[in-house]
Amino acid sequence: MAHDRPMAGGFPDEVDRVLDRDRGEAERADWDTWHELRASRRSYAQFVRYGDYGILAARNLARSADDTDRSPYGLLRYTTERTFLVARFWAEKRGETGATGEAARWITGFPDFRGSGASTGDRWHEQCARTTDAKGTGNGGTPWGTSST
Repeated sequence: MAHDRPMAGGFPDEVDRVLDRDRGEAERADWDTWHELRASRRSYAQFVRYGDYGILAARNLARSADDTDRSPYGLLRYTTERTFLVARFWAEKRGETGATGEAARWITGFPDFRGSGASTGDRWHEQCARTTDAKGTGNGGTPWGTSST
């Protein structure tokens, strides 16, 4: 439709505010807003479509990638129906997978985890969660990228 207006959201960019011992859940305000708007029956509500979400907040879109400010931490992100899950882990030595696997096990342990059949990202999380050796999974060579679903 020519009148459609997309709406989207993003993971929280102030991760420390949602983390408790390097794990956290953030409510999906974007999804709640969309549902409230659709339920409002306002004349323009029919034209609003929920588009998608990003792993970064919108204000970070113009920021260029730069290895000079790289954090010693890695983040695994996952989206459930109602929340964004964020797991931070020590990753200064890229290639160590024990902490990554532990973070993936936390995510795959949620009742809302959809399982490996849901998507490539879900399969990656599940494989990573099962990895216990140094070989690991999901490095920069992962064909679909290293961002989580």
